Amino acid sequence: MSEPTVDYLILDAHGVCFNNPFKSFLTTLAEMTHQRPEDVLRRWMQELRTPAWLGEVDDEALWRRLTGSLGDTECWQVLLETHYRPGPVAAHLTHWSAQVPLWVMSNHRTTWLHRRIKRYGLAECFRRVFISEQEGLVKPDPRFFERVAGELPDPGRALFIDDQLDNVAGAKRVGMQAICIDDPRLIREVERRIGLTRPCDEVSTLANNHDN
Repeated sequence: MSEPTVDYLILDAHGVCFNNPFKSFLTTLAEMTHQRPEDVLRRWMQELRTPAWLGEVDDEALWRRLTGSLGDTECWQVLLETHYRPGPVAAHLTHWSAQVPLWVMSNHRTTWLHRRIKRYGLAECFRRVFISEQEGLVKPDPRFFERVAGELPDPGRALFIDDQLDNVAGAKRVGMQAICIDDPRLIREVERRIGLTRPCDEVSTLANNHDN
């Protein structure tokens, strides 16, 4: 049986709207601060990831704990931003937003994400933005998915897109349709589900432009 028509698209930020360079950035940071990359990555994953995405640590403290010293917090923030690029669906967001409402559901720091959305000219694409720091919940916590699903008229008519399989599974558990970003049919499948049709050569051109 085919899926019902999609009335909402709910998108992750990292790995979907933007690339996901955080681990590679941390490797660069480790090299610049004369630390072992594996130590910095472990510190991030085991000690800092959840507090950072919940906003329980401010920027100054976060950078101090990552770098081992205070340094110039703005410098590290600027360096992080240089690692970001438009993600796999970025070239399609304006077109999709004219068809259905787009929501973002992201593990992120509020100021970081809004600054990045504005930087890439995507603010007008998104009707709602759910951020872990504001919600007090970090994916894949089931309560985060329940919170977002509770805002939908019918979760079964929403399509969630993420780059992590456990998050895709979390969306499905609350009744949403869900696709992992690594599905090579992603763009065509999304547009099929939202009832959007356009010439094949236009889709190919958008994809090629994104690859470049």
